[in-house]
Amino acid sequence: MSEANGQSLVRQAYSRIEDLIITLALEPGAIVTEARIADSVGMGRTPVREALQQLVREGLVEVLPKRGIRISLIDPAKQLRMLEFRRQVERFIARSAALNATEAQRLAFGTYAAQFREISESGDNTAFLGVDDAFTALMADCGRNEYASDALKLTHGLSRRFANAYAFEVHGLRDNAARHADLATAISEGNPERAVGKIDALIDGVVAFTRGKLPG
Repeated sequence: MSEANGQSLVRQAYSRIEDLIITLALEPGAIVTEARIADSVGMGRTPVREALQQLVREGLVEVLPKRGIRISLIDPAKQLRMLEFRRQVERFIARSAALNATEAQRLAFGTYAAQFREISESGDNTAFLGVDDAFTALMADCGRNEYASDALKLTHGLSRRFANAYAFEVHGLRDNAARHADLATAISEGNPERAVGKIDALIDGVVAFTRGKLPG
């Protein structure tokens, strides 16, 4: 197997395992074996092992010597610290996207803004997840900084997992979709300062939701 093919398999394994974690198919706190994970994603042990090493570095799993692999617990206080970092990353990416997006990309951001507006009316969570994934990927691409893009991917996954964990308590989908629409509009209009302001409004809403999950 070539090195390129090997890395492709690792990326596939990472994506499949991350999806199981974010969607809570692998529940927080669960202890599993490498073999079970390999079976779950239908891949060999070598790419799965390398993907797990990356997930360990990102804090989504922990290796327990002689016991297996534990899916990291969800901690609202830790989530708030992550959001402090996410705010700075997304400020940078939103500003860069507003400045660097091509005409075609600006049109795409305008389309996402319209879709988010529709979701803010319908409250369709499934539609929101699909549009949000595409919107986030386009933001990362327009940011033109691989380090910021990697950080955005990580914080996006952690935020998605947290939201999924409290799915039955989420009442602010419409407001969240409206904030995303405002952000997408600012980027489509090439207004970096407005885009940064809309990031702050979006993160403020997520922080308020997260603080509501703190114990006591």
